[in-house]
Amino acid sequence: MSGIRNKIRLQKQQVWVYAVATLFVVDFIFYGYLPSHQRLQTLRRSRTQNEHAIVTGLSQAKALPALEKRLQEIRRTVRDYDQSVPTESALGVFLR
Repeated sequence: MSGIRNKIRLQKQQVWVYAVATLFVVDFIFYGYLPSHQRLQTLRRSRTQNEHAIVTGLSQAKALPALEKRLQEIRRTVRDYDQSVPTESALGVFLR
């Protein structure tokens, strides 16, 4: 009889050990691994976006001198624009 009781007691202890071990594994997965994995994915996405922004900025920086030259040309054109528009008295002749 005492041998059977000892076996049952050992089986109960073994079940409790397995249950606690399972809870530790579940705790690690849900509160350790998954949040860390999600943070890692978020960091990877952020890094990719930052790299894309840097590449875009570099390509736009290469086009900047041409755009500045074009801006200067447009400013020169606009500066002389007021002189090329006729006054109100000459507007009728201009429109014909």
